[in-house]
Amino acid sequence: MYRFFPLNFLLFFLLITSGYSQSKIVISQYIETETGTSPKGIEIFNVSNSYIAFSPTNKLEIFRGLNGGNCQAIITIDSGILYQNQVMVFGTNDVINYANTNGNDLSNSLLYNFTFNGNDAIAIYLGGVLQDQFGVCGTDPGTSWKGSGVSTADQNIALKNGICTGNSSGWTDSSIRFTTISNTPSTNLSGMGTAPQACTVLNPTIIALPNQLSDFNYFENAGPSAVKSFTVDGVALNSDLVLNAPTNYEISLDPASNFVQSISFTPIQNRVSPKTIYVRLKAGLTPNIYSESIAISSANATPVFVNLSGQVFQPLANLVITEIMYNTIGSFDDEWIEICNPTNNNFNVGGYQITISNSLNFTFPANSVITNNTCVTVNIGDGGGNEFNVDCPFTPNFGSPTGTDKLTNSTGKIITLMANDGITKVDEVAYNPQ
Repeated sequence: MYRFFPLNFLLFFLLITSGYSQSKIVISQYIETETGTSPKGIEIFNVSNSYIAFSPTNKLEIFRGLNGGNCQAIITIDSGILYQNQVMVFGTNDVINYANTNGNDLSNSLLYNFTFNGNDAIAIYLGGVLQDQFGVCGTDPGTSWKGSGVSTADQNIALKNGICTGNSSGWTDSSIRFTTISNTPSTNLSGMGTAPQACTVLNPTIIALPNQLSDFNYFENAGPSAVKSFTVDGVALNSDLVLNAPTNYEISLDPASNFVQSISFTPIQNRVSPKTIYVRLKAGLTPNIYSESIAISSANATPVFVNLSGQVFQPLANLVITEIMYNTIGSFDDEWIEICNPTNNNFNVGGYQITISNSLNFTFPANSVITNNTCVTVNIGDGGGNEFNVDCPFTPNFGSPTGTDKLTNSTGKIITLMANDGITKVDEVAYNPQ
């Protein structure tokens, strides 16, 4: 059955919903002192059904419209987390101290010396999208926005319970969304750091950031790898938060010692506060690529995984750059170097690189081998012509660089042989034509 609504009902519906959006964050409290220059501050409330991770692509931005002017950005947050049903507080030192000491739902806070005086609009954006507006940007209300005794000047006002969406169009009557907590905010900062009535059901949630770590690399017999870290925490948990490292990795709360396979935390008031977890690839592994994951779990929470990738390389080659040709005879300037293996071991140099003054010139193909007590030549600049090194022609063992004249004939360069981890220098030689 189709339902038809009278035109006047549709118009009424459009009017009451205009300006409201499915916001993730709203302004939930505002303090403007009745005397002096502080306290002044705002509180922002996460009304979504999940935590919000701030990043360069998901920035929290706070805009201010001075004395009826257009709103301009004054605060940008591009890191950190605002948890579901929790708040962030921004304000003068007294506001921050109160929230940190008394707030029951505080994710984090930021000292900022606001100078608003009751007639400045505020707008908040998340990821470039307007979430909520306090007052109206570009509109001068006189001394304040007010209604029914609720004013944006000289008061501590808080969002009414049950309001769970922002108003992107703003408002001129502050009593529509707010109620007065105190007319003497200089001595009464009640509520800052404590969220309004919850807008969503808080589900057991595990958070791990970043959720991917890479470059756990070392050469065979030179492990373990360097240590990297991530942060884990959890909310609304009713059992231990447990981290299990995979077979070839180990974890610790100390970057220098006590690495183990498993760590657990017992929630306090259903919360595990942020913990820094240190990770490394175990020592004693054979050459291979190791892509595994740390599993993080707690009863009734969706498991979370931190993906790890690393590699154990063949033992570091003991090689020496023994000869440099930067200017051959004739019109074609062929350039090459000689690399020697003075040991009794064969070395797999697949992935090793030659750089010239930190610019990549050549990468050895996979499974390239320089055998014991032998030398190889590498073409690092073919000048053209029918023969390479025309005065004494030969075919280099390796090398097909792009471009020509990689080595200058007038000023020196630095030639470096890099291991396949892209970091370790095997040998380095500087030359000076002068």
